[in-house]
Amino acid sequence: MKYKHLSYSDRQEMEKLYLQGWHMNDIAAKLGVSLATVYHERARGDTGQMDANGRGGYSAELAQSKIYARRQELQERH
Repeated sequence: MKYKHLSYSDRQEMEKLYLQGWHMNDIAAKLGVSLATVYHERARGDTGQMDANGRGGYSAELAQSKIYARRQELQERH
């Protein structure tokens, strides 16, 4: 499966499914992305807190803000 960038709405969907306790491979299938994409995204949006399912927390908003900050940083270099 090809890697692809997630949109903010994809991230919100991932957050919803993750909070519902979905497994990472099921989330990847639902979003039509590779399992690696989901794991990378989970790490990007890690809140440092545990969620209700006892897993590391994920925030779509946090992940999106990190993406935005990185893009701004790259634009400032050029």
